[in-house]
Amino acid sequence: MHWPPGGKHYLRAIRFAADDPMVPRFMLAGYTVEQDVVSRNTVVVYFPIETNVRGEKEVSIFEKINLASEAQRHWADNAVSATISFDKKLEAEYIPTVLNMYEGKLKTISFLPMGNDVYQQQPYTEITADQYNSYVGALLPIDTDAAYLGGEDAVGEKYCSNDTCLIEAPSKGGSDTGN
Repeated sequence: MHWPPGGKHYLRAIRFAADDPMVPRFMLAGYTVEQDVVSRNTVVVYFPIETNVRGEKEVSIFEKINLASEAQRHWADNAVSATISFDKKLEAEYIPTVLNMYEGKLKTISFLPMGNDVYQQQPYTEITADQYNSYVGALLPIDTDAAYLGGEDAVGEKYCSNDTCLIEAPSKGGSDTGN
């Protein structure tokens, strides 16, 4: 439904709780980490992405809204949530036209101008190949062991039959039948 922003290279901003054990590891590995501009308890980490698919600039608003309409008609049984990115200089004047063309075929649609200056800490920021290579070249491996610290080991799935389920009591380590 959506194409990568800009071109072949961009930064993907992902938000993490400020106390997430991975945040210091991202910092040690050289990733850009910023305080979130909205939440004191959140940070934004920027991950460099390289792709070989068409970027959003190569897809017109007409094609984008048509795909949203087709998804609404043939795939979803409820509203398709779609944000149609558009070139402010070349496509803004066509927004009323595409809305009229697809009236009654979409439940919801929103439009967002393309570019790195739309709002702070946006999810995708276009970068050049040189910026991408510079960023990636400065990164170190990430110590992922922190992702598993303090967590619980996975336990097998429990299945229910009819109106009862087998639930293990944590204090006894045994089984109880519960509803």
